[in-house]
Amino acid sequence: MNYQEVLNAAMTLPYSERLNLVEALDETLHPPPKYTEEELEEVLEQRMANFKAGRAKLVDADEAIRNIRAAVERADQSNNPEG
Repeated sequence: MNYQEVLNAAMTLPYSERLNLVEALDETLHPPPKYTEEELEEVLEQRMANFKAGRAKLVDADEAIRNIRAAVERADQSNNPEG
């Protein structure tokens, strides 16, 4: 079956079944998150504990973006022998 045949067949489905099809296709394009909500909560709690204990510091968003850009630039330069 080619794309047009699949589309034509899908268009004959009732609304609720087309919606289910869209959701199923979307799941194949956007896989579920790597971590469960519980795992993310554990990570957040650990990070907060590290911050409160002085083992970590908060970084302003603008500073974080600058740091990331600088790291990317350094990586680009180290991967480019002419750069």
